[in-house]
Amino acid sequence: LFLNCNVMASLLSCPLEEIWVFLSFSESLSLRTTCSVTARWHGPQGVVIPQIDIAQLGRLCTAVQLTLEFSNTLLVDVDRVDVRAVQQGLNFLQTVPALPGVTEVRVVGDGGTRFDFDWPSLLMKMPRIRRMVVQGKVWSSLPRPIWPQSIIDLSINSCSLRGAAEIDKLRGVRGLARLDLTGTDCDDGMLQAICDQFPLLRVLVLDRTAVTFRRFCAQLPPDLRVLSLRCLDPVDPALCASLKVGGVRKLLLRGTGSTSAVVDALNTSGALRSLCFLDLSQTMIGDVGVATTMAAETAPAMRTLYLGGIGVSAKALPQVCAPLETLFLDKNPRIFLQPNPLSDRGLDQLRVLSLSSCKLRDPGVERMARWLGVLPLEKLLLHNNRLTDHGAMTLGWHLGSCPLRVLGLSNNRVGDEGFARLMETFVCPAQALSAVDISSNVLTDGALQCLGSMVALGDRLRLVKLDANDLGSDAAAASSAAEFLARSPNVKLQLAGCPLGEKAVQSLASVPNAIFS
Repeated sequence: LFLNCNVMASLLSCPLEEIWVFLSFSESLSLRTTCSVTARWHGPQGVVIPQIDIAQLGRLCTAVQLTLEFSNTLLVDVDRVDVRAVQQGLNFLQTVPALPGVTEVRVVGDGGTRFDFDWPSLLMKMPRIRRMVVQGKVWSSLPRPIWPQSIIDLSINSCSLRGAAEIDKLRGVRGLARLDLTGTDCDDGMLQAICDQFPLLRVLVLDRTAVTFRRFCAQLPPDLRVLSLRCLDPVDPALCASLKVGGVRKLLLRGTGSTSAVVDALNTSGALRSLCFLDLSQTMIGDVGVATTMAAETAPAMRTLYLGGIGVSAKALPQVCAPLETLFLDKNPRIFLQPNPLSDRGLDQLRVLSLSSCKLRDPGVERMARWLGVLPLEKLLLHNNRLTDHGAMTLGWHLGSCPLRVLGLSNNRVGDEGFARLMETFVCPAQALSAVDISSNVLTDGALQCLGSMVALGDRLRLVKLDANDLGSDAAAASSAAEFLARSPNVKLQLAGCPLGEKAVQSLASVPNAIFS
């Protein structure tokens, strides 16, 4: 909230009615007025959300003249208890000639409250709007809007899109590039209309809808590159022929119950050869499906593969894998029954690897560490693997040559010694570590003392998460960490859920980059 000196003086001196202003729109709203009012400010200091909440605007504009200069997002929540404030905010917007800074409008709510407002007129006041989100049953109460030609991203979630009247509301946005219908009650007939109406569509999200593709006979839009079908009924393999025609490069089938038949159909139609991103987590493709999707012969363009929670075994891994750069194998403990199953598979281009919840333990990490050390890894996630200090020290010994930027070790059993040895690895100037997560381990105040000694890390480190650890009782350790944070203003230290003592809180509260909740 931008206030000049005269306005601030008047706000603090004149005993008029109280105004409640929440600072969540402090970067989005400019206040220019000659009125003299008293305000008491409420809200979390330092928390900035770049959007205007219409109800907050309604409370404010009843007592002060406002000039909207810029805002990224305009939020209209029709489920607000303070219905009057929402209507007042909408009335104020009717008096504003233009909203040139608004790039996104979000209308949310399932309530039956109807507001007297000219929605088409509002949208036409926003020449730079790019995205609109309508969430909930409020969609049915909206009239057919006059869509600005600038809209390229439209999300309609958790409502009904059945019937000619609902389809008619979508007319006029021919240039739409992204359409998200997550949780919407729509069927194959609606999908047919979408593909006919939006020929330039590049991203289509149909998560948790009733679309089956069994009656889908049209081609997908020719420019479609991303198709998300997460949490649908088992996907019909007949869809795969359309994927090849549409040129889809990114396909998300997480939680669909798909079997190896879908993978076989993708392979037979040739669509698998052009896919570069595939999410098959929580499906039933089995070892046969994994072997097909990971092989360099059948998926030569594959770069990102999600195979979490599918029960894959080491036997499924092909001898020569696709040139993957990102691989998620979370919740697949069977794959590590064989020693070091991922080595010598052609995975020498991996930059992101996630092996969380794989029951690796220290011996599993020890077997893999030498192979991990020769990879160009930038992000390694090993959450919830029962690692102790020994496992952390093993990682430290072998990851010294990796250009690692993000390391995730939450929900393990790493203590102060393992944390110290691990962090010593990244003091080297050649390292580029920017974020480390060791939340929910067995760290004590020694970890804070260790962090205070890592002066060289301050130039590169941006985030240290130590949430839910038993630390904060030693005032000296907290003071050491506070000194480190004072010297390194770009580093954020998260300590949510830690039993911090009073003196520790006082030391850490003096630096703004310590986060307690």
